[in-house]
Amino acid sequence: MSALIPGLGQVLLGQPSKGIALLVSTLLLLFVGPGLGIWIVAVVDAYKTGQRIQRGEDVGPWHFL
Repeated sequence: MSALIPGLGQVLLGQPSKGIALLVSTLLLLFVGPGLGIWIVAVVDAYKTGQRIQRGEDVGPWHFL
């Protein structure tokens, strides 16, 4: 989901604060260039967080990658 909207994957995985922070920072930085990098990080983070949740690992609200 983060591939469509940055941070949406995090929100759906139960990390709404992190998801909103990623969305806001991506939108702000898209105008100066590095926003695309943050978008990519959001996609990878949502994927890896989902994998951890599937394995039953504890994931805090701000756990990254």
